[in-house]
Amino acid sequence: MINVNDEIKKKSFLVYYDNEVFVLMLSDDEAGKLFKSLFPYGREKIKPDFNTNPALAMAFNIISMAMDRDEEKYLRRCEANRKNGRRGGLAKASNSKQSLANGKQGLANLADKDKDMDKDKDMDKDMDNSITYPEAEVAEDLSTNGIPECNQMETQYSIDKDRIDKDSIDKDSIDNTICTEPDKPAPDLSGVLLPLNDNTYYDVPKESISKWRDTYPAVDVEQQLKQMTAWLDANPRRRKTRRGINAFINSWLAREQDRGGVYRNGGSRQQESAPASNELPQEYKEMYAKYLGKNPPDPDAPFQ
Repeated sequence: MINVNDEIKKKSFLVYYDNEVFVLMLSDDEAGKLFKSLFPYGREKIKPDFNTNPALAMAFNIISMAMDRDEEKYLRRCEANRKNGRRGGLAKASNSKQSLANGKQGLANLADKDKDMDKDKDMDKDMDNSITYPEAEVAEDLSTNGIPECNQMETQYSIDKDRIDKDSIDKDSIDNTICTEPDKPAPDLSGVLLPLNDNTYYDVPKESISKWRDTYPAVDVEQQLKQMTAWLDANPRRRKTRRGINAFINSWLAREQDRGGVYRNGGSRQQESAPASNELPQEYKEMYAKYLGKNPPDPDAPFQ
């Protein structure tokens, strides 16, 4: 059993509902004696003398064992808290020492930095004092009693003017060598407007229509564009973006081309390509004369 000192000694004890079964089997006098005996046992571990009453002794033993278990748990929890508090205190003290050391090191670094800055300033002053400027000597040579002569001033002006002119020529040559990309002409629009998903319209260029005619020769491109417009008006949720509208048009025309286009179901172009005359082919005429012995009737003649 863990040793108990006055600082961590338990101040209370628990009585569980599980004990109600055998406590109710005791008389009121026995239950009172049992309850009174719990206080000296919980404080000083003093056991009562219930040897003459087995029922009362059994009830006390059951309750006292539960009190011992609760006390063991309490003491373990107190010991764990004490160890955790010691660890936290040591860590806090270590952090405080480290912070103090860092502060001292920071102050030392700041002092060293100030010393280095002072040294740099002294070096800069020494260098300024040791440097001589040749411009002053040249000015004295070119002057007479401190006043520049006229021909020397004109020479200096001429040199500066030539330098400015050369810079201007170089800039002009650079500007002339850089050319911007020529503007592309605006496409010639057809006026066929396909509604887009942002409630704007895509005006189909005539150049695109011409390309689609060559790419899909069996398709009446203008008629299909009108059908696309009607379909997009009827299906606003399936309208396309400005970037994806050309892919939509090509897919539509390709599908129509695969279906036969205007030649499907005896279209108009197929009728236009049929022979203009109802005259029978020559092989049919020969077969008619061979087996029937006469020329075939005129197709344009009235039915006999």
